[in-house]
Amino acid sequence: MGVYVATQYAIDVVFGDKKACKWERLACNRHLADLEKQGQKDFPYIFDESRADRIIEWFKICRHVRGPFAGQSINLEEWQIFDLTNIFGWVHKDTGKTKYKTAYIRVARGNTKSTMMSGVANYGMCADALYPPGKIDEVRYEASPEVIIGAVDREQANIVWGDAREMAIASPAIAQRLDIKKGSVTHKTRGGKMRRLSKDSSNKDGGSPCIIVIDEYHAHSTSLIKDVTASGKGKRAQCLEFIITTAGEDSENSPCFKEDNICKKILTGEIPNESYFVMIREIDDGDDPHDKDCWIKANPMFQEKNEYTEELLNIITDEYELAFGSGDPSKIRQWMIKRVNRFQSGAENKYFTGCMDKWKALAIPRKDFLELV
Repeated sequence: MGVYVATQYAIDVVFGDKKACKWERLACNRHLADLEKQGQKDFPYIFDESRADRIIEWFKICRHVRGPFAGQSINLEEWQIFDLTNIFGWVHKDTGKTKYKTAYIRVARGNTKSTMMSGVANYGMCADALYPPGKIDEVRYEASPEVIIGAVDREQANIVWGDAREMAIASPAIAQRLDIKKGSVTHKTRGGKMRRLSKDSSNKDGGSPCIIVIDEYHAHSTSLIKDVTASGKGKRAQCLEFIITTAGEDSENSPCFKEDNICKKILTGEIPNESYFVMIREIDDGDDPHDKDCWIKANPMFQEKNEYTEELLNIITDEYELAFGSGDPSKIRQWMIKRVNRFQSGAENKYFTGCMDKWKALAIPRKDFLELV
């Protein structure tokens, strides 16, 4: 099921049957191109349907913990299936180790990032497996699994960790496997732990993680937490790092903005990298933020109509009317960042349609300028 759904989704995006931004089209085209490369001598990876299906089936035993679907099993949407089956389904053809070591996912606020990462964190504690393709009888699970939740400060780390803990408590099949206490989550038979890490943590040891979640990277003023957790890589047979964020301020010192630019170059092929999965969903350059039809590019939840997405659309519309109706540059910038997922500068005129980008494009070297004048 995972192969069919993910591939059909990619086809629909690439050929325009689903509205998506430039970066999502490139990510989908990358998946289709990799499928064509399977079996080639210089491409040692395959899309393993059984590994892709594992993550889909896992989410079916996870329960929503809030909102209109609280208590119900999670049924992933097609776009979520595409992301997760790419990350977990592409593996080395001989060893079965995941192709992707890092996943950068940027999507607008309200598009279930916390739910997805709570499910992934619990998957890392309970069910992440390693086996050569077609040899499920050789399956191995991590002894003492370690999942690290990295956030900008202690409060945010507690929120993300708490969401994963609540999901584990609310999901009987997960609760049976984990020892869940007020301040700790461990596996009942294999030990390990799900732990929090922030700049406020007294012990900033990178540990020995099998899953790393860096939450809302745009809020990080430095790459400290990402660097610390990265130091723990290489101690497991396979380790997956998730960098999850919305857009933010595009100041030159923002580690998220720098990472975002690298990720875009990976999608365009300027930086060849087989181990980094990238998914960016935003409105495109040139899109009119006043056109509600383009909001879906940054809000993939709108691909399906249900009680949650109807309320989300109402909230985004209300915030849009307040921000642009007031003419308050601060409110407009925040709406552009959180609701259509566009990086903004601190300058109040950034929300004008590309003016500052055009201005920067006119820059010439100082030497050339002096010759002109």
